[in-house]
Amino acid sequence: MLKVGQRSPEGVLLIAADPKQAVVEINGQQQQLTLSRQIRTGYKKVTKSQVSIRRNQANQYITQAKLNGKRVQVLVDTGANAIALSSQQADFLGIDYRGGMPGIVSTASGKASSYGVMLRSVDVGGIQVSGVQAFVIEGGFLYSCQ
Repeated sequence: MLKVGQRSPEGVLLIAADPKQAVVEINGQQQQLTLSRQIRTGYKKVTKSQVSIRRNQANQYITQAKLNGKRVQVLVDTGANAIALSSQQADFLGIDYRGGMPGIVSTASGKASSYGVMLRSVDVGGIQVSGVQAFVIEGGFLYSCQ
Protein backbone atom coordinates (compact mmCIF):
# COMPACT_ATOMS: atom_id res chain seq x y z
CA MET A 1 0.00 0.00 0.00
CA LEU A 2 1.51 3.31 -1.10
CA LYS A 3 0.55 6.97 -0.79
CA VAL A 4 1.23 9.38 -3.65
CA GLY A 5 4.93 10.27 -3.58
CA GLN A 6 5.97 7.07 -1.77
CA ARG A 7 8.32 4.45 -3.22
CA SER A 8 7.89 0.70 -2.63
CA PRO A 9 10.81 -1.43 -1.36
CA GLU A 10 11.16 -2.69 -4.96
CA GLY A 11 11.58 0.90 -6.24
CA VAL A 12 8.09 1.58 -7.68
CA LEU A 13 7.07 5.24 -7.19
CA LEU A 14 3.36 6.10 -6.97
CA ILE A 15 2.92 9.38 -8.86
CA ALA A 16 -0.90 9.71 -8.89
CA ALA A 17 -3.94 7.58 -8.08
CA ASP A 18 -7.73 7.77 -8.24
CA PRO A 19 -10.46 5.10 -8.12
CA LYS A 20 -9.98 4.28 -11.83
CA GLN A 21 -6.21 4.36 -12.36
CA ALA A 22 -2.75 4.76 -10.91
CA VAL A 23 0.31 6.34 -12.46
CA VAL A 24 3.58 4.74 -11.34
CA GLU A 25 7.24 5.12 -12.19
CA ILE A 26 9.23 1.91 -12.60
CA ASN A 27 12.96 2.14 -13.42
CA GLY A 28 12.51 5.75 -14.56
CA GLN A 29 9.57 5.00 -16.88
CA GLN A 30 6.00 6.09 -16.15
CA GLN A 31 3.18 3.60 -16.60
CA GLN A 32 -0.57 4.06 -16.31
CA LEU A 33 -2.31 1.16 -14.59
CA THR A 34 -6.09 0.89 -14.90
CA LEU A 35 -8.69 -1.33 -13.30
CA SER A 36 -10.40 -3.89 -15.51
CA ARG A 37 -14.04 -4.89 -15.31
CA GLN A 38 -13.27 -8.14 -17.09
CA ILE A 39 -13.51 -11.25 -14.92
CA ARG A 40 -12.25 -14.61 -16.11
CA THR A 41 -12.25 -18.11 -14.81
CA GLY A 42 -10.03 -20.96 -15.82
CA TYR A 43 -6.38 -21.79 -15.56
CA LYS A 44 -3.53 -21.37 -17.95
CA LYS A 45 -1.78 -24.62 -18.74
CA VAL A 46 1.72 -24.52 -17.29
CA THR A 47 4.42 -25.61 -19.69
CA LYS A 48 7.86 -26.62 -18.57
CA SER A 49 10.73 -24.78 -20.25
CA GLN A 50 14.38 -25.65 -20.21
CA VAL A 51 17.57 -23.98 -21.41
CA SER A 52 20.91 -25.76 -21.79
CA ILE A 53 24.13 -23.76 -21.53
CA ARG A 54 27.39 -25.51 -22.36
CA ARG A 55 30.56 -24.92 -20.37
CA ASN A 56 33.39 -23.16 -22.16
CA GLN A 57 37.07 -24.17 -22.12
CA ALA A 58 37.48 -22.53 -18.68
CA ASN A 59 34.52 -24.56 -17.31
CA GLN A 60 32.35 -21.42 -17.16
CA TYR A 61 28.72 -21.10 -18.21
CA ILE A 62 28.58 -17.97 -20.39
CA THR A 63 25.55 -17.03 -22.49
CA GLN A 64 23.51 -14.14 -23.83
CA ALA A 65 20.64 -12.82 -21.73
CA LYS A 66 18.20 -9.94 -21.93
CA LEU A 67 18.12 -7.79 -18.81
CA ASN A 68 15.33 -5.20 -18.86
CA GLY A 69 14.99 -5.94 -22.58
CA LYS A 70 18.64 -5.29 -23.54
CA ARG A 71 21.06 -8.04 -24.56
CA VAL A 72 24.18 -8.61 -22.46
CA GLN A 73 26.67 -11.42 -22.05
CA VAL A 74 26.40 -13.10 -18.65
CA LEU A 75 28.35 -15.59 -16.58
CA VAL A 76 25.88 -18.04 -15.03
CA ASP A 77 26.68 -19.04 -11.45
CA THR A 78 24.63 -22.17 -10.82
CA GLY A 79 24.66 -21.53 -7.06
CA ALA A 80 23.68 -17.85 -7.16
CA ASN A 81 20.38 -16.46 -5.92
CA ALA A 82 20.82 -12.94 -7.37
CA ILE A 83 22.37 -11.33 -10.44
CA ALA A 84 25.69 -9.48 -10.27
CA LEU A 85 26.25 -6.66 -12.75
CA SER A 86 29.16 -4.32 -13.25
CA SER A 87 28.44 -0.60 -13.05
CA GLN A 88 29.45 -0.51 -16.73
CA GLN A 89 26.69 -3.01 -17.60
CA ALA A 90 24.17 -1.14 -15.41
CA ASP A 91 24.97 2.11 -17.25
CA PHE A 92 24.46 0.33 -20.59
CA LEU A 93 21.12 -1.04 -19.37
CA GLY A 94 19.99 2.40 -18.15
CA ILE A 95 19.73 1.27 -14.52
CA ASP A 96 19.99 4.10 -11.96
CA TYR A 97 21.82 1.83 -9.52
CA ARG A 98 23.10 4.63 -7.28
CA GLY A 99 19.50 4.98 -6.09
CA GLY A 100 19.61 1.33 -4.96
CA MET A 101 20.48 -0.08 -1.56
CA PRO A 102 24.23 0.46 -0.91
CA GLY A 103 26.27 -2.45 0.45
CA ILE A 104 29.49 -4.43 0.33
CA VAL A 105 29.94 -7.76 -1.48
CA SER A 106 32.75 -10.29 -1.38
CA THR A 107 34.15 -11.22 -4.77
CA ALA A 108 37.06 -13.35 -5.94
CA SER A 109 39.06 -10.10 -6.03
CA GLY A 110 38.07 -9.08 -2.48
CA LYS A 111 35.40 -6.77 -1.07
CA ALA A 112 33.68 -4.26 -3.34
CA SER A 113 31.00 -1.56 -3.08
CA SER A 114 27.63 -2.57 -4.48
CA TYR A 115 24.05 -1.37 -4.90
CA GLY A 116 21.02 -3.64 -4.63
CA VAL A 117 18.43 -3.08 -7.38
CA MET A 118 15.42 -4.88 -8.84
CA LEU A 119 15.47 -5.80 -12.55
CA ARG A 120 12.19 -5.50 -14.43
CA SER A 121 12.86 -8.68 -16.40
CA VAL A 122 15.50 -11.32 -17.10
CA ASP A 123 15.30 -13.55 -20.17
CA VAL A 124 17.65 -16.44 -20.88
CA GLY A 125 16.87 -18.61 -23.88
CA GLY A 126 13.26 -17.43 -24.02
CA ILE A 127 12.55 -18.13 -20.35
CA GLN A 128 11.58 -14.80 -18.78
CA VAL A 129 11.30 -13.91 -15.10
CA SER A 130 10.10 -10.57 -13.72
CA GLY A 131 11.27 -8.73 -10.62
CA VAL A 132 14.75 -10.23 -10.18
CA GLN A 133 17.15 -8.98 -7.50
CA ALA A 134 20.53 -7.77 -8.75
CA PHE A 135 23.65 -6.25 -7.23
CA VAL A 136 25.60 -3.65 -9.20
CA ILE A 137 29.31 -3.79 -8.39
CA GLU A 138 31.46 -0.72 -9.08
CA GLY A 139 33.81 -1.18 -12.06
CA GLY A 140 33.86 -3.44 -15.08
CA PHE A 141 33.91 -7.17 -15.65
CA LEU A 142 35.37 -9.18 -18.50
CA TYR A 143 31.99 -9.42 -20.26
CA SER A 144 30.82 -6.87 -22.79
CA CYS A 145 27.47 -5.26 -23.50
CA GLN A 146 26.10 -5.67 -27.03
